[in-house]
Amino acid sequence: MSFLKKLKGMLSKEDKQGDLQEKIKEPFQKKYQHFRELLSNNNAVLETMADMEEKLSGEFLFDRRYIDSNVTTVTDRVKTIIDSLNAITRNKYHILNEKYSIVTSGIHDLLGRKREIPSGSYTLFLDEITKEKADRVGSKVANLGEIQNRIAIPVPHGFAISSYAFKVFMEHNDFINKINERLSTLSINDLEALNATSKEIQDIIIEG
Repeated sequence: MSFLKKLKGMLSKEDKQGDLQEKIKEPFQKKYQHFRELLSNNNAVLETMADMEEKLSGEFLFDRRYIDSNVTTVTDRVKTIIDSLNAITRNKYHILNEKYSIVTSGIHDLLGRKREIPSGSYTLFLDEITKEKADRVGSKVANLGEIQNRIAIPVPHGFAISSYAFKVFMEHNDFINKINERLSTLSINDLEALNATSKEIQDIIIEG
């Protein structure tokens, strides 16, 4: 009987040790899984951002859908990174959630913002232009006017057609809708179709 009791006690002790090991093992496995998710999402974010930076070189074609899709991908994965980091550290970096909300809200506000074109003259001479009027004539001409009027460096005589004139011209001919109709079904990977549509848009603007 004493042997059986001793054996039972040993088995009971082994069971308790096994339970303890499982209790230690389970949270470690969860943390390891969160760590792997963090690394995976971090690598994916870096790859997406590198691809977007490469597109900005000017040698690649991309459209608004590309921007929207990649912004969604990056913001979703960054949120997963924050969640994984907090799961590993017992919510030590919870403040990142607040920062994440501020940054993503700013990004979506910027992407969704409609630029207002101020009313004014159809043309402006360089004598009238400074850098403050960049929204009316574009930054290049505004800088040229700045050089002439603020620094007094001689520049060629000239004038700029205002963004307001462009707006009136486009609205009068209903070009925005006409151009959007042609672009809505266009694939940026079809160079032949891109060239043909580009020529078509040029022609309707010239006719205007």
